[in-house]
Amino acid sequence: MASRIDAIVAFDRRARLGAIRVPTLVVVAQDDMVTPKFYSDELARAIPGARYVVLEGGGHFAPQIHADPYNRAVGGFLRAQREAAAAGRGA
Repeated sequence: MASRIDAIVAFDRRARLGAIRVPTLVVVAQDDMVTPKFYSDELARAIPGARYVVLEGGGHFAPQIHADPYNRAVGGFLRAQREAAAAGRGA
């Protein structure tokens, strides 16, 4: 197990986040202890144009515990992408 954790820690691609050129949604719960909010802060800052949503609670299981706010965030993001794609085709 320790070797798996070491491999995860060694796999650091933060320097490449700025190269992401697709719509990106970063969602985190304010109180997530498994992947603390500061990691998501970093992702959202480093990915150009990323949309960032912080859920008030629920920890790492916020999508299950607070399904409605999570689904609104993800659904709204996906709808916006669909609308943007449709507008691009109509131009």
